[in-house]
Amino acid sequence: ISPPGLHLASPGIHCPPLASPGLTMSSVLGILLGVLTVSFAQKNLRENWPSCVAEDKAPKNPTPITADVREFVRHPDHVRHKVIDFKSSEDIGLFLRETPHEKGEMVDQVQYGSQAWLAGVRKGWIITAINDKRISPNSTLRELATNISAAKAEGPTVKFKYDVRDAVDCFNANCKESDRFPAEGTRQCAIACSRISQCEWWSWDSEGEYKMCFLHGSASALEGSKGFSAGRKGCMPEPRVVDETDWPECIISDADLRVGTPVFTDVFPFIDHLDEVRHKDLIFSVEEPIGMILREEPHDLGEFVDAVVPNSQADNAGVKSGWIIKEINGKPFRKKESVTDVQADFDRAKTTFSTLTVKFDVRSLLDCTNGYCGNSDRFPAANYGACAAACSQVPECAYWSFSIDAEDTMCLLRGDIEGLRSETGSVVGSRDCSPPGWGSFLLLVAGLVLLALVVVVRPLVQRRLSEPYSRKSLLGLISGKGKNFFD
Repeated sequence: ISPPGLHLASPGIHCPPLASPGLTMSSVLGILLGVLTVSFAQKNLRENWPSCVAEDKAPKNPTPITADVREFVRHPDHVRHKVIDFKSSEDIGLFLRETPHEKGEMVDQVQYGSQAWLAGVRKGWIITAINDKRISPNSTLRELATNISAAKAEGPTVKFKYDVRDAVDCFNANCKESDRFPAEGTRQCAIACSRISQCEWWSWDSEGEYKMCFLHGSASALEGSKGFSAGRKGCMPEPRVVDETDWPECIISDADLRVGTPVFTDVFPFIDHLDEVRHKDLIFSVEEPIGMILREEPHDLGEFVDAVVPNSQADNAGVKSGWIIKEINGKPFRKKESVTDVQADFDRAKTTFSTLTVKFDVRSLLDCTNGYCGNSDRFPAANYGACAAACSQVPECAYWSFSIDAEDTMCLLRGDIEGLRSETGSVVGSRDCSPPGWGSFLLLVAGLVLLALVVVVRPLVQRRLSEPYSRKSLLGLISGKGKNFFD
């Protein structure tokens, strides 16, 4: 029995002196039983999933918080974007917000009965491109109006590309600082709260127009709220490690190893992209700066685009940081000489070509660690069977993880399982957890591909490499550190 005046472990529970009038031994035992009940309930709230989830409840008077929720927002391109063609001869009927969004220009109002209104454009949509030219967040409204007028003059129609989700998904259309994001269920919501330091409570709305997860700070209690589910930060699912070795029972569902110990290896043999997916050809005029800033050290595959100058040719063509320049006018790079005398080389190029066709590798940075697929702990895989098979062929790989990364399905190679955590839709397996016979099939395919390269591709490559660009000449197509490409 507690000494007089002792505060017990549970907050707010105080045991008065035993000598108090009307206090009996049964009262004391009742208080102690209440303390144990509260403690047990709190333990369940932290650990028992899904019984810790309160249905038709939401936090009462929660402290508002905001966080970067972009990693939890996952939409395929056809859901996130919408492309609409408007007649160039008529007004479109859009009023834009004075302050641009980081992705482009945000629609503030839509004129009733206009082309935009009839096409279903809504307030909050973000114009990201016009006639396939990306909208820079640094553009003024006057510059945008000029661009729209120029686009109308190009033909009978003008094409607008919108991001239709940010205004719906996040508070003030800003997913970097939001208290909400779309979620398919309580599991995804609970996992997000567990990874955000200031989040203490979460709630999930299942009956709104969009199923949404809301993140909260402290709250006084739970209150009735139809259609909502809620839980504390500790109320979340834990991945269940299985002892099975047979495929596919050996797979650990709804888990990932993003923060596990990485295993680096050459993942090129596991990547299967068609050329039109991996590469992109763009044509630039030599009459104005292209607007790419290249990294001082080249990539193994070519020249690495470090930054893109706003409103430049490269920016308007959609070039992104991380793309790798592999060829210019059909001739590849080689990286034996330092970058010098850019302007002189550019002047020579202006007298030789009217346009330049630049071939980019647009996938390596997305596919592999730091854009180097020759030494990476990840690669895009079509399914988790391919991921498991790859791990079984890498001696250092003990576990694999297959998850959705942006719009890609990615395979991660890991040396242990220490970083195992919950993740909706992702799966994990050990080295021994792989489809039967898959390794032999991959070896057969790799052998056939290698044979094709030797017999068919090698003569073409040798002819192409006979007159490569050097890093020093490159006809003005390389810049040094901090210098604009073609500037």
